[in-house]
Amino acid sequence: MSTDRVLIYDGHCHLCSGWARFLHRHPVSPPFRLVAMQSEEGRALLTAHGIDAEDPSTFLVLDAGQAWRDALYRLLARNRYRWFGRREVCYLPGGES
Repeated sequence: MSTDRVLIYDGHCHLCSGWARFLHRHPVSPPFRLVAMQSEEGRALLTAHGIDAEDPSTFLVLDAGQAWRDALYRLLARNRYRWFGRREVCYLPGGES
């Protein structure tokens, strides 16, 4: 696992997938590497930073190995599927899903 800028997002959440698509199409400098929390790497990163990979209540941003979690996002995370729906297929940047 790398220590670059990494954004671990919920690939099943419409809102989260939308942000990942936006960042994929409009990269920032230095860029974020987008990792779905449903992937093996995403699950490992969540677990390594004390987040339950089975029921994540927050997203995770890593910047040069430093973890950042947004407390305000927890409210959104708890309600994201109810408010924005759930994708049947996990969105992966560069993919067709």
